Order: sequence, then C-alpha cells, then structure tokens
Amino acid sequence: MNQIIEESDMPEDSCPIKVIPMSEWIKTEGILCKPCTLGIIVQWYIIAFSEDNKEELGKELEDIIMNDASPEETCIKLDELKDRTTGELRDRLKGFDCLIQQNE
Repeated sequence: MNQIIEESDMPEDSCPIKVIPMSEWIKTEGILCKPCTLGIIVQWYIIAFSEDNKEELGKELEDIIMNDASPEETCIKLDELKDRTTGELRDRLKGFDCLIQQNE
C-alpha cells in the first residue's frame, strides 16, 4: 500500500538537493532557461498565497512583475516574501524552489 509522506514528516536533511535562495539560483549556470522557468514559479507562489488567504503577498509579487522587474529583482522578492511566511505556506514555497532547482 502506498503511503503519502507529508513534507513536514521528512527530516530536513533527507533531501539530496541543497536548495539555495532563489536570488542565488537565478545566477547559477544550468540547463534551464532561468527567466522562462521563473514565470512558472511566480505563478505557483501567487496561487499558494491566494489559497492561504495571503492575497496581499501575491499582489506584491504581481506589482513587481508589472513594473518590469528583472529576473534578479523578482527572485529577491520571492525570497523576501517566503521569509515573511511561516508554517505550511513557507514549507510549500520552499518545496516549489526545490522542484525548480532539482531539475538543474
């Protein structure tokens, strides 16, 4: 029988991926087009904020995008917003970062 393992049940050091802040990730070399991939993660963050009734955080992210922020500025904002969250929402955002970074 398959059992779903909740992220909170996993020891923090059990993942082989060393997740780094998005502001560092955007500067790394890799196989992914960082600006293209960034659009995906921005949408994930906005949806997560909305589902957690933190629309104001999603609005902040949308505002920076609408003001033609560079990929670096966008990643700094992702890290800043993630740092302002706690609990399951923060874990979910970190999970998004991991999903993107594991493909490098």
